[in-house]
Amino acid sequence: MANKTQKPNGKWRVRWEGGSKTVDTKSEAVSLMKKHSGREEERKVERRNDGEAPTHAGMFFGDFVKEIYLPLHAEKKPRSLFKVKYQLDHALPFFKDLRLTDAPYNWERKWEQFKKARLQVVKRSTLLAEFSTLRAVLNEAVEKKMSLTVYCARNPLKAVKFTANVGKVERTPVLRFSEEEIAKICEAAGPQRAAVWTLMVNTGLRRGELLSLERRLCSDDEIEVRHAPEEDLYTKTSTTRYIPLNKDAQKALKTLLKVEPIGPKVVGFLDEHTISRAFTADRKTAAVTTPGTLKTLRKTFISNLVNGAGVPIGIAMELAGHTQMKTTQLYLVGTDDQRKRAVRALEALG
Repeated sequence: MANKTQKPNGKWRVRWEGGSKTVDTKSEAVSLMKKHSGREEERKVERRNDGEAPTHAGMFFGDFVKEIYLPLHAEKKPRSLFKVKYQLDHALPFFKDLRLTDAPYNWERKWEQFKKARLQVVKRSTLLAEFSTLRAVLNEAVEKKMSLTVYCARNPLKAVKFTANVGKVERTPVLRFSEEEIAKICEAAGPQRAAVWTLMVNTGLRRGELLSLERRLCSDDEIEVRHAPEEDLYTKTSTTRYIPLNKDAQKALKTLLKVEPIGPKVVGFLDEHTISRAFTADRKTAAVTTPGTLKTLRKTFISNLVNGAGVPIGIAMELAGHTQMKTTQLYLVGTDDQRKRAVRALEALG
């Protein structure tokens, strides 16, 4: 490992495997040390590969993911593989051009850029999952379990510490669309997509649940969100739930079932890539300023249940497909009037 020491005359001496150099300033020393630390990583890889052609030593991260990592994990469950790909799709634009043997400093700098960008659009818990996947990929580059090739001597992000817990923070209201905003978005969308948005905001379906919903699981007044791996059907919580349909949802479902070409899926004209872009386009066309995404339709459904309709938290939790009540409680916003009515209700018990 390269290191630096300050000489009595104030200059700095940098030593690395196979050489040394004296420079004038500490910043020059740090830069030189990082440069040669990366080269030492490459030499370590070449030695650990026991004479194997060292063409992998300087492999780009993006190439490693596409040519080595994903093919080796192709037999994973489809949902698990999709999740890994989805997480890496966000990371690759930042890390793909880094070499596996680049100095940790370069990786850590890219991580800070990636973290800053992602935290503007996702929660820390989501970023933590993406970071865990990123480090898992790099761990495999260090010591391949399915082949004996070593692509880098150490995980360049090993020293990075990141957790989802940042202590107690002030709770902010859950973002939701108003009825007027939903109406504007649907008007801008056209009949087919309007039916999709209407069904989502009245059932709370997640994106994946909507896209995997099959005709055979729908009746006139209810849909089944089924988790059945043997049928290649998965839900986020690995549970099946049943969602009753109100009149707006029934009408939307009938519209979607008539869309051609008719196939097994209720929504066959959109996929996981196009559906979010389509919703954003419709929201912008409708000039709706609330900065919501496709997921905001689900948040609107849950918020309307617990705040507008006054549905008991346990029922709302069941309809939303939450596994923990504290998740559903995040949507609960008590008003002064609700609090007054709650206290007055105690009088009836006396």
